[in-house]
Amino acid sequence: MEPTERVIRVDDLEQQRNHLEAEMATLESQLNAHRARHSQISKVLEALASLGMQSNSSPADGQKPDEPLRAGRGIRTVDMVVTLVRDAPHGLTREEIHTSFVKRWGDSWWENPRNALNTAIGRALTRGLITKRGERLHAQ
Repeated sequence: MEPTERVIRVDDLEQQRNHLEAEMATLESQLNAHRARHSQISKVLEALASLGMQSNSSPADGQKPDEPLRAGRGIRTVDMVVTLVRDAPHGLTREEIHTSFVKRWGDSWWENPRNALNTAIGRALTRGLITKRGERLHAQ
């Protein structure tokens, strides 16, 4: 038996390249729109901060989020994660931590809240402040 050869025509490659270039252009356009929106939101938040106001994401139940724990100028996200996990007798999944976190503290304190939260969970695990059993995280 001879190995099968795949014949690729130049026209086919050209069509694929054109298709990929069109997709890249679409993605670049979406990225630019996202950057512009992020810039606008940042300007609004800066204006609110200059007026002494704070902007928090409103929790589903309409209650105002708590002020985040602070250490100097930074926010102690690891301690906040540990607090949530300790308050849950049966532990929490990462998604449950995220939902509880946003409900309690809002998400406008962080530029990328999900990333900040995942980093804090990782640090809490590394420091032995919480443990992972299956998909759930538990307090020590």
